[in-house]
Amino acid sequence: MNIGIIIHSKTNNTWSVAEKLRDQLVAQGHQVGLERIVAVDDQQAQAAKVTFSACPDASGYDALVIGAPVRAFTINPIINAYLSQLPHLGAKPTACFVTKHLKQPWLGGNKAIRRMSKLCADKGLEVKGSSIVSWSSPERESQINACVTAITALF
Repeated sequence: MNIGIIIHSKTNNTWSVAEKLRDQLVAQGHQVGLERIVAVDDQQAQAAKVTFSACPDASGYDALVIGAPVRAFTINPIINAYLSQLPHLGAKPTACFVTKHLKQPWLGGNKAIRRMSKLCADKGLEVKGSSIVSWSSPERESQINACVTAITALF
């Protein structure tokens, strides 16, 4: 299966999780493209005003993994803008994950995943699963491993 991992990552925390996902998916025999979404102004708080200097084309993949950090207790405006501007992609299996600073998933992680999942579903994508990694948690490494295990099991 040709799987696209499309990531927005400012500090490279989210990117590092995506690299582990890529490595595991490749080990399972998949073809994997790891692509980064880059905004002209990463600090832009309004999704409607986000412009991109790198905007991956998700249409060529059989399945997708979308990842981004949480910002201000909700979906990051960069990933929100990216997902909003996508064309209808059909029923591709999709997984979402977020990274966040605060330990409790109800402090932004759950809300971000719900919004990402809805935006994906609006584009016809079939969200099969999701994961949250809390960067400040003492269990961060086990959360990363659980994220990789859960998402790779979907494909």
